[in-house]
Amino acid sequence: MITKSLANKYILFIISLYVYMYVAGGGILVPSEVVVLCLTIFFARICDVTFGTIRTVLIVDGRKVLAALCGFVEVCIWFAVVREALNSDVGGIYVVVSYAGGFAAGNLLGSYLSTKFLGEKLAVYIVTTNRDEFLVEALRDAKFAVTKMDCTGREDSERHFLFAEIKGSRLEELKKICKNNDSGAFITVHKTKVVVNGFLK
Repeated sequence: MITKSLANKYILFIISLYVYMYVAGGGILVPSEVVVLCLTIFFARICDVTFGTIRTVLIVDGRKVLAALCGFVEVCIWFAVVREALNSDVGGIYVVVSYAGGFAAGNLLGSYLSTKFLGEKLAVYIVTTNRDEFLVEALRDAKFAVTKMDCTGREDSERHFLFAEIKGSRLEELKKICKNNDSGAFITVHKTKVVVNGFLK
C-alpha cells in the first residue's frame, strides 16, 4: 500500500506540472489532448520504471523467474504506451517534463516497494565500545539473534564483536537500540544474498 505521504507527493507533482504548463504557455490553457498525452506518459513511465527497479533488485537477489516476468511487463508497458506517446507530434517541452517526472517518480516508487515487500536480508556487524552486556541483552530481548565474540580495539581496549542477520524492515529498530545502549558502537551493514540455517527475525 502506498503511504499517504507518497500519494501527496504525486498529487503535488501533478499540480506543479499543470502550473508549469500554464506558465510556460504564457498563461494560455494547454489543449486537453496535450494534458492527456502528458498524463499518459507520466503514469506509464511510473509503471514501467517501477517494474524496472524491482526487476533489478530481483536479479541481484537471484530471483531470475520473477525478474524475467517484471521485465516482460516493463517492456510491454513501454512498447504499448510510452513509445507511441513519444512518437506524437504534439507536446514539446511538456512531454519532456512528463517523461522525466515519471522516470523520477518510478524510481522512488520502485525503491519503496522493493524495500517494503521483497524481504530484504541484511548482515549487521557491530563493534561495541566496551564489554558491557547491556547492548547484547537489549538486542536479544527485541528478538534479534545475536552472535557475540570478544575482540580488542585500538590500544588493546576490550570490546564485543556482534553479528546479526536481520530483515531489512527492522534495521532502523536495531540502530535505535544500539544508539540507546551504546551510542559509540561501530556498525556496518551488508546486503545478504543467501541464508542457510540460523534464526532470522
